[in-house]
Amino acid sequence: MNIGFNIRLLDAEVAITGQVVHAANLLDQILNMNQHHNITLYGYDVPLHKEFATHLQGPRVKLRTITKTGSRALDYLRLQGLIAIDLARGKLDLLHVFTPSDLGPLPSRKILATVHDTYSFLSAKDREGKNSRWSTRWRVGLARRADVVVTVSEFSKSEIQKHLGIPPQRIHVIHNGISPLFKALDATIRKAYRERFNFQGEVILHIGNFTPNKNYARLIRAFKEVSKNLKEASLVMVGDTSIGNHREVLRVVAETGLSHRVTFLSRLSTPDLVGLYNAADIFVFPSLYEGFGLPVLEAMACGLPVITSKTSSLPEIVGDAALLVDPTDVQGLAHSMSQLLTSRALQKTYTDRGIERSKEFSWKRVAERVLNLYDLYSAENGPLTKEAQKTPCELQSSTI
Repeated sequence: MNIGFNIRLLDAEVAITGQVVHAANLLDQILNMNQHHNITLYGYDVPLHKEFATHLQGPRVKLRTITKTGSRALDYLRLQGLIAIDLARGKLDLLHVFTPSDLGPLPSRKILATVHDTYSFLSAKDREGKNSRWSTRWRVGLARRADVVVTVSEFSKSEIQKHLGIPPQRIHVIHNGISPLFKALDATIRKAYRERFNFQGEVILHIGNFTPNKNYARLIRAFKEVSKNLKEASLVMVGDTSIGNHREVLRVVAETGLSHRVTFLSRLSTPDLVGLYNAADIFVFPSLYEGFGLPVLEAMACGLPVITSKTSSLPEIVGDAALLVDPTDVQGLAHSMSQLLTSRALQKTYTDRGIERSKEFSWKRVAERVLNLYDLYSAENGPLTKEAQKTPCELQSSTI
């Protein structure tokens, strides 16, 4: 079987998000496990993220690239054109894209798309202006072109059905995995990382970009309440300042008068991120909307007790391994933060539960299930066509 992947997301200039982590780790596993598929990677002739570049190697793998011109729109169309030609000439039996934006303009056949959530579609509807409305309609139309959709939670599956109008028999749920690099370190290494990051007192960690769904304003205001009793506590916020409205976050911090107790970090390597998880005391992720929420899984794997929202996909992902809160209740969030920071017994409970829960997720398992989908919809077993999917089967509508 000849399988193509659009790896545009892995360019070094692209901010590392959950989508990027998903694409890199899934490809790494697929290329390592692959024994009988011919794989073509399509991208730009530019450096890839250093952490991911070495992943994209393996037997029966080739790379097809275009040289960038400096025009984003033109480069996008040229790359999509290269892929479309190979599809039209029968050089690919299947194309897998990691974002719906990479579906156009392509033939509407033999395409599998990963759709993590519908937040970008919903948030665009809330923005004013004809361009945003047109962009939303365009991206919804692209998502509907996929023959098969893979998503990362049952919550996202229901949202995709509701907001994108894609029938359930075309949507498969495959939870994200986690790298074995995310693990609890011994006390000596943890202490070294605390010294390196200059942590004093209780450290509350939050990781995520600065888009409104991350609920940063309520988190900061809840921290203000916590800091009234825990005088040495600090809040560490890690995120790419190019995503969302970092200036608004700074304004909220200044408004609370806590600038000296809130630290911002950006673009850490994976080893440093693991060290940061281990150096903190608790992890707080009060998001309003998540398709999956990789940071909560990373924190749990590192033995960090987690507080997260009882909304969207998060209860599905954490099970009973995290303290669940109403993300709109600042006082309730502050109470849970104080409670977890001051109770060693509660910390141990959620540390132990989190480590056990995280063992249920692996990128190898994700790759096995995705490869199973490829085989299910291969040219030999049933072409990837809309007609072939009009009769749903039990496997098609199940969680894989």
